[in-house]
Amino acid sequence: MKPKDDVLMLLLSSVDEDRLTTAKIVTITSGLATLMPFLPYKYIGQDRFPVFIRTGNRSFFHVFVVFLMISFATSFSALYLLRKYPKAAKFCKNFSITSLVSAMAFATFCFF
Repeated sequence: MKPKDDVLMLLLSSVDEDRLTTAKIVTITSGLATLMPFLPYKYIGQDRFPVFIRTGNRSFFHVFVVFLMISFATSFSALYLLRKYPKAAKFCKNFSITSLVSAMAFATFCFF
């Protein structure tokens, strides 16, 4: 194998790894979003909140949902942009990972 072939194989494996990572994030975020309506809930005023959220953390629950949506959107964008714009896809993937970690941090704060 020539050194040029090694670089090409490394690039291909990097693209496959990025695709797998972003596909996992899409799966996780869409699964969480699908399960949200099935959680037991209560009404506080006109707003619907899961039962196991403390009353003082209602705005943090909204932040959790927003970060979950951002993570889904950016990971889906990374999958879409991966072939033609790999730098933009890398940025979207990293932003998606950051958003997912932030969402999990807020979920931990809200739920526990």
